Amino acid sequence: MRSMTGYGTGDFEWKKKKIHLEVKTVNHRFCEVNLRIPPRYSILELELQDFSKKNFERGRIDIFIREQNASSVKKIIVDEDQLQRYLKMIQQLSKKYGLSKEVPAERFFSFPGVVSVEEEPETEISLLLPELKKNLEKVFQKVKKLREKEGEGIKKDFFNRLDFIEKNILAVEKQIPGVISLYKTRLQERIEKMLKNSVEESRLAQEVAYFVDRSDTSEEIQRLKSHISHFREVFKEKDAIGRKLDFILQEIHRELNTLGSKAQDSEISRWIVASKHELEKMREQVQNVE
Repeated sequence: MRSMTGYGTGDFEWKKKKIHLEVKTVNHRFCEVNLRIPPRYSILELELQDFSKKNFERGRIDIFIREQNASSVKKIIVDEDQLQRYLKMIQQLSKKYGLSKEVPAERFFSFPGVVSVEEEPETEISLLLPELKKNLEKVFQKVKKLREKEGEGIKKDFFNRLDFIEKNILAVEKQIPGVISLYKTRLQERIEKMLKNSVEESRLAQEVAYFVDRSDTSEEIQRLKSHISHFREVFKEKDAIGRKLDFILQEIHRELNTLGSKAQDSEISRWIVASKHELEKMREQVQNVE
């Protein structure tokens, strides 16, 4: 089992450039990949997203790709013809309006079309893709190991809380016959007090049968046992199990609510409340399970 929280970094060199990779993952209902890459890498974005989604089933995956101490500029180009046109225009305007002809040389760099830079062509950037994938795969493995380690911690916590809930359910199951017997005794005493004499067994049996039917928890207890067993079995699966675990916990919560509403005993109510408290902790944790 894996959590959806992980982190990993890596570095590699490509054509004398040092490229830094950083991957952060957090919980999310689906698999969402967000890339933070240099603008000129944009032609690789779709392929990198598809590649990343093949490595994760759920979670928000933030991927940062940075070039360190590197420049994409290959050559600075000065359009001298355009520069001459600007100079000629300045001379004409200066003569016409009596303006100074002196213009700082650096000002010309800001004039449109005078200076341009030659960057790496897209064909060259596309050659980087295999190296990016290979090194991202290494970082993904680091992230997965952290997710698995945290997942094992969550699994251990789940099983401890589940053992507590199961223990309470078994206690409730043992308590029910005593609750019914006590109800029968108290009911008999109340009716005898009201009628001042003995009670007809048939009438008493009818009242007790009604109480038993109204407070019968055998189905809820059986379903709870089944859900708990199913919850443990799911951990043997190799695929993402977070959603499945979340659904089972919802079913356990529903049965505990029904069990609590049927319980006619204060001690049983305490067990149910304690179980629901542990279950709520599990429902919070399961949101971070892949």
